[in-house]
Amino acid sequence: MVLAEVLKLILCVLLPLPLVACADPHSLRYNVSIIPQPKPQQPWCEIQGHMDEMVFLSFHCGGEVNPLGPLGRKLNSTETWEEQIEMLKYVTEELRKQLLDLKSEIFPTTDVPTLQGTMRCEKEGSEKIHWSWEFGFNGQRNLLFSSDNSMWTELEAGATWLKTALENDGAMTKLLKNALAGVCEKWLLSLNRSRKKMLGTTGN
Repeated sequence: MVLAEVLKLILCVLLPLPLVACADPHSLRYNVSIIPQPKPQQPWCEIQGHMDEMVFLSFHCGGEVNPLGPLGRKLNSTETWEEQIEMLKYVTEELRKQLLDLKSEIFPTTDVPTLQGTMRCEKEGSEKIHWSWEFGFNGQRNLLFSSDNSMWTELEAGATWLKTALENDGAMTKLLKNALAGVCEKWLLSLNRSRKKMLGTTGN
């Protein structure tokens, strides 16, 4: 992946803009999987971080954080690294509590299903950053909360109960929004600077 990025930078210099997408990459994504009622020895959550589709971190809640690839090893030495880990752990813990609180009401006789979530922030050119949370169950995209309208939108049936719970929990919604609007842009810009330094060193 690093070699591919370096080649892209070279092409941006040699070829006209219409032929090559030369804008700086601007996307940061965290995939989260939460198991509210894990089995013995089973981690209750898993988180994976992506910078422009390049995976740079992966960890299970309660386990060690693994920096992945050259990008992960580079970012591991930054102040932003620890900040993002702590925020991600806190948000997933609060989401798990939310799901467990709903068990007696929604799932009195069965286990609460595994929640998959995606926290994403993206920037195109000089435009402002767009951010979103997306949640789903069983591989579906059920709920969306984005900077477009700052509202919960049901994408597919099957999660109305969660949409209602989140809408009625102002503190939870505020936490999810702050995780995006408050720090996502900071993380994106900081990690992207570190990424550019890495590519520059590799190029040299």
